[in-house]
Amino acid sequence: MSTDRATSKIDRPDVRFLVHVTKSTYSGGVFNVRLDAAYLTDANEVRSPLWSEYDPSNAAALDSFQINAQADADRESDPPRWYGYDAVFHQPYKVDLGRAKSMAKVLSRVNSSIEKHRAQFGYETSFSQFAVVVAKAIGVRYPAQAFGIKTDNAHDFNGTGYRWTNADGLAHYMSECLSGKQDVIPTRY
Repeated sequence: MSTDRATSKIDRPDVRFLVHVTKSTYSGGVFNVRLDAAYLTDANEVRSPLWSEYDPSNAAALDSFQINAQADADRESDPPRWYGYDAVFHQPYKVDLGRAKSMAKVLSRVNSSIEKHRAQFGYETSFSQFAVVVAKAIGVRYPAQAFGIKTDNAHDFNGTGYRWTNADGLAHYMSECLSGKQDVIPTRY
């Protein structure tokens, strides 16, 4: 392994996903989960990636990148199931050719990983499994702490405002949101 390659792996940003679960009051109870790409700085601060063609880091390429799903609370299934998984760039501010190439590179890597996973194991059985496949594809260094759930000061063990968890913790949190045991942000749409 060359020194340059070893250095670039060490200097790679600590990419994570911030978890947001909302419930629509308009359509009878549609839950939405959104995982926003973010990164942790060396000073243990959570930052949103901002696109700049002058920033070659993996984090800059993830500006506006999200993993999404939804669940219907009024469906017959008990508990409600998450469906409609996707990994997309949602409402980027401005896209020029450099940004479009960066986005295409990320989406190609994600789609390739999803296809490879499905060829080997079949379709994902849960949203959290899908999220881990995507997280690994974009370069999450620590899958055991890939997903950040907003927390209060009493449960903020690392000073970031988030409790970092793995796929099982994400699945549990989302299940708690669907069952009403966790507060969910109400939305009108």
